[in-house]
Amino acid sequence: MRVAVLGGGYAGLMVTRELEERLPPGDELVLVDETGEHLIQHELHRVIRYPTFADDIAIPLGELTTRAAIREATVTDIDADAGTVALADGEAIDYDACVVALGSQTADYDIPGVAEYATPLKRREHAATLRRDFLDAVETAGGTAVVVGGAGLSGIQTAGEFAELADREGVRDDVEVVLVERSDTVAPSFPENFRDAARNALRDLDVRLETGTEVTGVTATDVRTDGDAIPSDVLAWTGGVRGPDALGEER
Repeated sequence: MRVAVLGGGYAGLMVTRELEERLPPGDELVLVDETGEHLIQHELHRVIRYPTFADDIAIPLGELTTRAAIREATVTDIDADAGTVALADGEAIDYDACVVALGSQTADYDIPGVAEYATPLKRREHAATLRRDFLDAVETAGGTAVVVGGAGLSGIQTAGEFAELADREGVRDDVEVVLVERSDTVAPSFPENFRDAARNALRDLDVRLETGTEVTGVTATDVRTDGDAIPSDVLAWTGGVRGPDALGEER
């Protein structure tokens, strides 16, 4: 029997470790992940300010498992009827049982320009790109506008990191950090006391809050909203998530 676990995030890793204990010795267990690493994703925002932290939040899956075969590959399709998983390299994995724990992808809601001009925050390279774009903009522009789309927890953390990075680089007076949120408050899915605390912390960092504001389009130089356009030299997009492409219409 072969069991395939798709995804090495928290859910996939925990299931894999449990299966390593419970599956009979003769059964095969394979863990498929596109990076081969377990990323502590809720700490990813810190890499914007402290790039060396990237090495501390990614752990090779082989160091966290005991008997599972680790396959570093991107899942492109799952055929439950045939019992196969298609991979981006053209190969396929047959399975008798499959656990789908592929996590989520950043949702752009088909807003024009977001996919082209915004950087999500789902991978270490995303954090590195945002940091590099920020430093490049500071170096070449008289003033720098940083926009973060989406004021959930990730957006709040990201806006805070940019403000702190500006302080760390001694350019706070030349940088404006703007956090844009369609809902009327930051952290809309959290309790009121958390929302108030987050709002106060952001204001203490001089982050400009644009709540009740819907993004309608993005260009290379600004973020278009249902109100005024917001200049943007750096755009981080944390505006929501969706299911992975591999799930097709079921995502």
